[in-house]
Amino acid sequence: MPKAISSYELTLAVRPKHQTLTSWLYGELRGAILQGKLAPGTRLPASRDFAIQHRLSRGTVVSVFERLQDEGYVFCRVGAGTRVNRLATLNAAATRQRTPPAYIRRVVSAYKRPKAWVDVERAIRPGPFQMRDPALTEFPAHLWASIAARRSRNFTSWLRSAGDGRGYRPLREAIAHYLAVSRGVRCSPDQVIVVSGIQQALDLLARVLLKPGDPVWMEDPGYFGAEIAFRSNIGAKIVPIPVDEQGLNVDAGLKLCPHAKGAYVTPAHQFPLGMTMSLKRRMELLRWASRAGAFIIEDDYDSEYRFEGRPVPALQGLDRNSSVISSARSVSCYSPRCVLATWFCRRRWWTVSWLSATKPTSAM
Repeated sequence: MPKAISSYELTLAVRPKHQTLTSWLYGELRGAILQGKLAPGTRLPASRDFAIQHRLSRGTVVSVFERLQDEGYVFCRVGAGTRVNRLATLNAAATRQRTPPAYIRRVVSAYKRPKAWVDVERAIRPGPFQMRDPALTEFPAHLWASIAARRSRNFTSWLRSAGDGRGYRPLREAIAHYLAVSRGVRCSPDQVIVVSGIQQALDLLARVLLKPGDPVWMEDPGYFGAEIAFRSNIGAKIVPIPVDEQGLNVDAGLKLCPHAKGAYVTPAHQFPLGMTMSLKRRMELLRWASRAGAFIIEDDYDSEYRFEGRPVPALQGLDRNSSVISSARSVSCYSPRCVLATWFCRRRWWTVSWLSATKPTSAM
């Protein structure tokens, strides 16, 4: 059995008040194993570390681990730790939504082959004091070059592999595993596609999901790049929805444009104000999308950066109607020209992820 060592904190749902700690933890870990969030061979953290991460007593954790071992979900060996057994995960065909969401049916029925790019403007040269510019002098250039050179010399495992338009398979597997464990996202490697950057991903989604004049909710204030992709590139109608301390105001959106085709939100860390969307607003947004047959593009912007506490699970993890297309970034802390990010959604309807590494030598 291949060993997959995970260093991520597993995202656990909030415990219901009537449920005991032991029963709740057992259900969360058992569900994560059956749903494939914890892949076969994944090593669970030591009971002491797990207890500290989730603010539980070590006795509770040990009791749950032992129960999972007795039932065959995990196995424990001296020196190897506690690992997930190879089990039959939930049948994807049985849990898959039989009918695609309304926005997918709408897109498929109206699809036309896109025309060639015209009137593409040159990007304006960036000036000083740009947002997200890190201390590039601190970038580990020598270590990066050494790893890249070693990997390039050993090309048998990747250069000779079968081409896949969705991207390098091991990369997509790593993305799916990280997001399932750390962000509570339900996706498989087959639901991940690698593209060139966030703007291309937004442009791709806009061209597929929207038509000229289609209304789209956007946070006000919000990310200007999404507005460019929706309005400037496609001609969609932007409906600015105010935000407050709980995030996007869904009630205001219902009054302004209840039949919008979709919404673009940054629930984990609102851009640019920084608040986290409350659970109440998240559920209201999901209910609206389900009723209206609309899509939600979740930009999981800066979700890993927290002053205190653990990151809030992704909005996609709450979705039961395949309404959410979620984007997430990783390692954006060391260079804006080398960003790993993913686009995906539940149950194979939509999945897009991107790896942006434009001109890395100029960043070093």
